[in-house]
Amino acid sequence: ANKNKYVNNILKTTRDNLVTTRVQQVDQQVKSKIADAVSGNDFQLNVLRKDIEGLYQGLVNDGIISQEDFNIYRDKLPNLIEVEQVRKIARSNAARAFSILLDTNNFTTIQGDERRKLRSEIATLANQQKDIIASKLDSQLVDATKKYMGKQFGDKQRFGFSPDELQEFYTGDIEFDNQVKQLNDKFTNKQFSFDTNYNVNTDIINKIISGEVKNTKIKFLLANETEPKSILERAGDKTINNKDVIFLTDIITRSNNDSFKKEDQKFLNYFENLIPLLQGNTFLNYFDKEYNSKASKLRQTLHKRYLQKLSEGFESDDLLNYTSENYIAKDIKNYLPKVSDFNSIVKEMIESNESKIKTVTPRLQGETADEYLERVSKGIDVEDASP
Repeated sequence: ANKNKYVNNILKTTRDNLVTTRVQQVDQQVKSKIADAVSGNDFQLNVLRKDIEGLYQGLVNDGIISQEDFNIYRDKLPNLIEVEQVRKIARSNAARAFSILLDTNNFTTIQGDERRKLRSEIATLANQQKDIIASKLDSQLVDATKKYMGKQFGDKQRFGFSPDELQEFYTGDIEFDNQVKQLNDKFTNKQFSFDTNYNVNTDIINKIISGEVKNTKIKFLLANETEPKSILERAGDKTINNKDVIFLTDIITRSNNDSFKKEDQKFLNYFENLIPLLQGNTFLNYFDKEYNSKASKLRQTLHKRYLQKLSEGFESDDLLNYTSENYIAKDIKNYLPKVSDFNSIVKEMIESNESKIKTVTPRLQGETADEYLERVSKGIDVEDASP
């Protein structure tokens, strides 16, 4: 009894689906033709209009749209072209496209809510492009720094590069290029110090992790400083040596990836807990001239092991667990202070003091304090003093 109704429903649904598909196909063809025309160097509006009207006319001929609908589609064509023109500009320079849309005299067919929505869309794209450009520039500067240090301390250590050779490391960023030149002058003039300061490096790492330092040319202040300086400017100034620079650039590179950044944060927190062991006796730490070097070297050594093991598929928690078979610091005892270190430091202090004592004018037997001070102030030594 319901057969005819059932068949009619099927036919209607099938026709609706075919009509929808046909309209979508034409719509996509129109968008493609506009995009191709706008992207080309020889944009001819009349040719494009004729091609698109032919597609719409096909829908009229098939009975899918009416002549009134055709007129609406045709009148909308200038707007579709202008929207595509704005999007073309935005793809290469969204900030410029946004600025153009702020002037209502530009692209006048885009009005009202459509214009506001398009501006919002392009503003989001502009921010994304800005972040991408900044990230690429940061990476370029970091890579150039690594390249310079790699060649400076390659198979054969160099003592600076000539002006022509320096061109290889320049990026076009004037401030960065000037800082590279200043660093090169330190090597050329043999003023580059290979000393390191563990605490300074730690403070810089914290600024990298926080996002304040994103490349090697950015100037920043540390505690008790009044003049900001970059990593490049600090290199060779007795706080950051060549190995420190490479280590810091690695931290910068990894901080641009959220997963790598979290891995490094785990490692750095772990290493901070090792410091009391490495310092040992406070007295020893204070007078141990090698402490900074040992601390920096250990951090860099363990971090290198850490990254190697991570690349092999090990979990960070496993690598930092002292009970694990894969613990990265099994040889930590080799880096801890020894009693012999304490003895050698004390001996060095005694010898230093003895040399100073030997230069002091001795007091004569029976000589009062006032007599001694008067004699010393006149520069009269023991040999010249009266018996």
